[in-house]
Amino acid sequence: QYTGHKRGRIPYVVFMGQLPYDTTEEDIRKHVEARGVGGLVAVRMRTDRATKKFTGTAFVEFESAEAQHACLALHRTSLATAGGKSRQINVE
Repeated sequence: QYTGHKRGRIPYVVFMGQLPYDTTEEDIRKHVEARGVGGLVAVRMRTDRATKKFTGTAFVEFESAEAQHACLALHRTSLATAGGKSRQINVE
C-alpha cells in the first residue's frame, strides 16, 4: 500500500512498463529482490480510471539513489508472474 513519500525527502522512483496484466505488487517485489536490488519502499500499480484494470505500468519507489540506479539495470529483463506469464519489461 502506497503511503506517499515523507515530507522533506526526495522520492527515488523508477517507472516500469510492459508488465504482464496479471502482475501483482508481490511479483514486482520478488523480481527486484531476486536480482539483488534492496531498499524497495513502495509499488504503485497504475489502473485505468474507468475499468479499474491494471494498465501494465507501475512506479516503484526506493529508499536511496543507489537502489534506484541498481533497479535501472533491470531494463529489458524478464519478469515472471505467479500466473505463469513472462514478459521482457522496461525500467526507466
